[in-house]
Amino acid sequence: AYSLAGDAANAIRLLADDVIRCASVSTDFVWDTHNDNAEQTDQYQSLFTDLDVIMDALAKTPSKSGAMLSEDTVVVVVSEMGRTPAYNGTGGRDHWPFTSALIIGPGITGGRSVGGYTDLYAGVGVNPATGELDSARPGIDARAFGATLLALGDVDPGEYLLNPEVLTGVLA
Repeated sequence: AYSLAGDAANAIRLLADDVIRCASVSTDFVWDTHNDNAEQTDQYQSLFTDLDVIMDALAKTPSKSGAMLSEDTVVVVVSEMGRTPAYNGTGGRDHWPFTSALIIGPGITGGRSVGGYTDLYAGVGVNPATGELDSARPGIDARAFGATLLALGDVDPGEYLLNPEVLTGVLA
């Protein structure tokens, strides 16, 4: 049977053997809950349990250089869309254009939230240099998020994106 932790274990082995630089793994959960959002609680518990296993494996697995993989591996947890802040009439949540991401690893100023929402749950932007809220700016978009991840991986975002805006305030 498929498991996120099992798929990630394969990716970790390939990272350790220096076969790959990047991997994408996913859960097999049904996150699209327009009805009865309550099942999400168990899915989140399972996701975070698997993330704990993954982070522990990265901390205990050496790379070819001898350093533990956790010293140069960034884990990004993201969804392609968000969910409405309020339940709909059937106890579920519908699609919403704002979402969140979790970034774990070196090169990130951790231990904080970046970004925010208005009273109507629209995204609030951040000052790219500090990562602090800036209500004069729109919410963080996919281009800025992607540019920041490219910069984190020592890749010049300008080679791939037109006028990229890197959120340098979240980089360590």
